Amino acid sequence: MTIVVLTLAGEPIPGHLRYEWIRELYPDCTVVHHDHDMPQEPQNPHDIPFYHAWRDTLRKHCPQDDFDALFASESYGYQVAWALGVRFIPVDTARGAVQISGTAMRSDPWRYWAHLHPVIRPYFLKRVAITGGDAQTREGLAAALAAAYDTCHIADYAATFCADLARNIAGWSAADLTAQDIHTIARGQKASMDALARQANRVIFSATTLREIQNMSQARFGRAPDWLAAAAAAEKYDIVLSLDENGGTNGSLRLKAPTIDAARKALHGHLPPLPDAV
Repeated sequence: MTIVVLTLAGEPIPGHLRYEWIRELYPDCTVVHHDHDMPQEPQNPHDIPFYHAWRDTLRKHCPQDDFDALFASESYGYQVAWALGVRFIPVDTARGAVQISGTAMRSDPWRYWAHLHPVIRPYFLKRVAITGGDAQTREGLAAALAAAYDTCHIADYAATFCADLARNIAGWSAADLTAQDIHTIARGQKASMDALARQANRVIFSATTLREIQNMSQARFGRAPDWLAAAAAAEKYDIVLSLDENGGTNGSLRLKAPTIDAARKALHGHLPPLPDAV
């Protein structure tokens, strides 16, 4: 099976992302990225140049394939298959299986969340970071908000890492943390973020950020790993709930939320409500 992912310049979702999604969703198929502009509709049922253009571009992009059938959901698939000299197998041309357009899903992903595959959900996920204060307060706030929004939260990996070492190594304390440990902490935090983003329900709450870990490393050891600085700069959140007045946001909306009640009130104006949300 060969899947051709057609993308156009200026589309709402970058074409390379759609291509990577399909590759991950169908690892046993050959996935081809077609990023050349092509006419999207024939001018009339007898628009032979249109059908031949699609025949030629499909053969150009899949030179190794000897097609025996064309699967498509467009009605003109019959004519393109004719031009290719293969059978046409229509796939839900009436759009009855999933009666939601791509435009509607993109405009209101919260409403149609159940139709989004976990591979794709991180792209539409709302991300809320909690910064400032102490780790225990941030963790409590993130967990409480996640429960209210029926989703999951990302714990502060540094706190759990230190607690685990203290529990298993006699006499160990946070004062024994080393600069090398920062690599482990930061990678653990990022791995947690990436994994839980696929499990989250519309929004995810993080008890810390890579920027916070970078700042901790700078304050403690006078330096931070170069890769961590780059990862922290690339990290984006829709909203930052601040327990104090310090820290940057990487362009995110910053809200002062020192308590759970303050956080709930602040989020009401910036996150679409869930049926049972606070």
